Parts: sequence; C-alpha cells; structure tokens
Amino acid sequence: MKNKVIVIFFLAFILFAMSGYVTWQKDGVFTSLGKGKIEAAFNNIREKNSFIEINGASQRLMDKRKIDDVDALNSVVKLNNGYLISAGSFDASFDAPGLFGKADKIIELKGYLEKSDIDFLYVQIPHKISSYGNCLPRGLTYEGNKAGDVFLNRLSSAGVDCIDLREEMKKDGIDHFNAFYITDHHWTTEAGFWAFGNVGRYLNKNYGFDINEKYFDGKNYSFKTEEKAFLGSFGRRVGRLYGGIDDFTYLLPEFETDLNVSVPSKSIEKTGSFKDAFFDESYLDKKDLYDSNIYTIYTKDYPLQKIENKLDGTKKVLLLRDSYSCVFSPFLSLGCSRLDIIDLRYYTETTLKEYIDKTQPDMVLFAYFLGMLDSNSDVMFQFGLAS
Repeated sequence: MKNKVIVIFFLAFILFAMSGYVTWQKDGVFTSLGKGKIEAAFNNIREKNSFIEINGASQRLMDKRKIDDVDALNSVVKLNNGYLISAGSFDASFDAPGLFGKADKIIELKGYLEKSDIDFLYVQIPHKISSYGNCLPRGLTYEGNKAGDVFLNRLSSAGVDCIDLREEMKKDGIDHFNAFYITDHHWTTEAGFWAFGNVGRYLNKNYGFDINEKYFDGKNYSFKTEEKAFLGSFGRRVGRLYGGIDDFTYLLPEFETDLNVSVPSKSIEKTGSFKDAFFDESYLDKKDLYDSNIYTIYTKDYPLQKIENKLDGTKKVLLLRDSYSCVFSPFLSLGCSRLDIIDLRYYTETTLKEYIDKTQPDMVLFAYFLGMLDSNSDVMFQFGLAS
C-alpha cells in the first residue's frame, strides 16, 4: 500500500508540474533525443529541483539505497551510516599497470627535482570510504584503499617520502566519516585544517620549515558553524529529503596575517588579512542550496594560484592539488613565504617541468585524494619531463 501511495503521489505531481512548468527549447524538442538532449530538456523545466526533491523523498520512503542517474557513474549510493557516495567509486578502475605507471611518473619527477636540490613530498589524502570498518551496502566493494596501499608501497620502495593521511587520522583518533560531509565527497574544513597541522609539523621536523606552532592550534582561530548550509554534489542529485543537509563550519585566524593572492586566469588580485585575501562572505548570504557551493568559500579549483606571505615563512612551495585543497591550501600558505598552487586538470600555460624550472621552489608538495589514482585521471600525472 505504501508503494502504491508513493507512485500515485509521484505521478500526480508530474502531471501537475508538466501542465504549467515545462519550457520547450523549440517545437519538437523531444523528437530524436539522445542522452545529452534529454538532460538539456530536463534542465529547462522550471522548478526542476522540486522534481529532485520529490524523487528523493519517494526513494527514501521505499528505503532505496541507490538512486540511479542517466549517467550510471553519477548514481548515488547511501552507505550504511547514511553518508552518500557516488556509484562511480565502486566502478573505478585501479589496474596494477596504471597504478605503477602513475607511481613511476612521480618517482621520475622526484628524481628530476633532486638534480635541482628541490625537496619533494607526496601526501595521500583519504577517500570518503574508510580503510577500517565496513559501511558498504551488501554487494558493493571499494578497491581504492587497496590501490592506495599498492601505490604508496611503490613510491616508498623507490625512496619517495610519503605521508598517508588515512593512517595519520587513525593515529590521531579522528573519526573517519566525521571528517567528511554527508552529502558531498569532500572532507570538511576542519579536516583540511587538521591536515595542515599534520603536514606542517612534518615539514618543520624533516625539511627545515619554521612554521609557527600557533598556526596549528585551533585555539588561535575563530570557528563559526552555519547550520544546514551545504548541499553537496551528491545531495544536489538526490535532494534534501533523501540525504539531508550538511552544517558547514569555517574558521579564520585571530592572529595578524598579511597575504597577497593572485589568480592570473581570472585577473584576481587580493591583498590583506587571511579573511580579506581568501574568504568570500557572499556564500553566507546565498539561500539556494542547489545554486551555491559554500565548500569553495576560501578558494576554487583554479589552474594556477599564487600566494605571497608578507609576514612569515622562509620556504617557497609548489603545491600540486585537487579540489580537496580548497580547505587545505589557504592554511598551508600561512607557513610559506610563497605558495604557488597548480591544478593539472586545468593548467595549460606551460608544462609542469617548465614552471618548476622558471620558479625554482624549495619544495614540491604533491597532495591528491585516492580517487585521482583511477585510470581516468591521467591528466593529473602529466609533468612534461620527457621534453
């Protein structure tokens, strides 16, 4: 009976919505449609998000653990603990030749840097699915953590210095899932700040950095939580009624800071305190959770970002990053005299080798999350060394 009520309600909603809320692209838009045109047509339906919400609500009532998408890789799975994850995580390809090939490119990069007396450190950022404990619905397996172990073993055996933040989280007693958003694949701002402290202390101990200990202490920051302020990438696909809404906590230094932040591709130039240089307060005023991504309140996935610290730091660092560094790199900049940040998914101005030759950093820091080891992420390992 419950399922029948859901079906009747859902069909009635569709008929009501279609009667007055469909905007056609042009006459006959639904003739000879492919997958891309279907999605484009759906995006022209006013109140599209209402359809997402009603679908999510009905799926939750039926206790569905997977909500299918037109693109199977974008389907969303609810884990046993209620956290959402992409179905693509379970279909990711971590073949041994591909893993060894990526690792060997990093080993080659490390060797190239040694010739110029440039230090190198690889930082393994965790996936949302923990190495410890079983949170997966029946029938699903995730191979990324095993792949990460193989990858790190390959690097370590070749003399590459590595930090495995999966293990560091365990050592520090951090609850793995509490370090991630329920409705998104990213780790939280607090987790990014913790990672800065973990990596920063390692840099002080092993690479001659002199990052002030007060920068690692949360007591020297103000913490503010915006309740129900973040609907992550998975949440926007399945709706608030299915997966919920995340609270979002941000933190700002309470000590003096003076930074210059530039993004050449966007003609962005900001100077001043950490808040002035990084923080985008407009996200706090945005009410449409489907049209806002507060996760990027500090910074976005820019091809190249340059940060000059006018008050502190003695080392020039080049950080190779993915989107997890949106809540890691701003804090790291507090401990560097200069921090250049490159996202190889988007950077096309020069090869990485050419950029390193030109800027001569003291250290190259390589920080990728486990998903970047998938066979589809080869662009993140193109360094231009062969030329």
